[in-house]
Amino acid sequence: PKTIKLFLPSQIPAEYHMQNTIVDIEVKLRVGQAFDALSSLRSQHMHTCTMALIESAKRKTASIAAKYTVSRQTLISLVGLDGIDPQLKELRDQDIRTLSDPEISEDKQDSHTQNLGEGSRALSWIWMSAAGNGDNETHEALWVEWMKLRARKERWQEEVLLLREEMCRVLAFCEHREAWWIDLSHLQTGLSLPQLEGNKAYALCQASLQQSCRKHFQSLWNNVL
Repeated sequence: PKTIKLFLPSQIPAEYHMQNTIVDIEVKLRVGQAFDALSSLRSQHMHTCTMALIESAKRKTASIAAKYTVSRQTLISLVGLDGIDPQLKELRDQDIRTLSDPEISEDKQDSHTQNLGEGSRALSWIWMSAAGNGDNETHEALWVEWMKLRARKERWQEEVLLLREEMCRVLAFCEHREAWWIDLSHLQTGLSLPQLEGNKAYALCQASLQQSCRKHFQSLWNNVL
């Protein structure tokens, strides 16, 4: 029975339709499929338009970059490298990025394996050179980026202080536990001599472990604290 093919009403002649309810079910199914297809078509069209805009922006950017390179090379041929404005630097592909894009080193540009983070990100020189010559919109964007960098710097400094405090607390805790185990080794009463000796040996062993941990952490953090 599982191998028997079930035909939908649209797949058989109308004169063989025995129940209209089955026809209504397929009609609802086909209507849903049609609207889903239209929705997918619109989404694909929007995606296509977006990709077209991206490609158009890429082509325009490449054209502007080529124009800049030609102008710079012309200036060098006229007045020499030392005679041109210092702000007119060599424009590389990795220099062409937005304010929020990270810098990708040349050896990792093709593989794109560089982790995207905020810690080591630097602005491209094209934005730095615009600080004195850009329009109001560029100045505002640079100001926003500067405020973000300042907030990240202050947050980083706060994290460093917190981490140092946590290190100090770890050392203090190890020292406290070491003293606690040593005190415990002397406070055991009401036990037989073998039990006292065993408990004392265990307590002193735990105290030694805490001491070892404290000294190990101190050696690791000696240059930080």
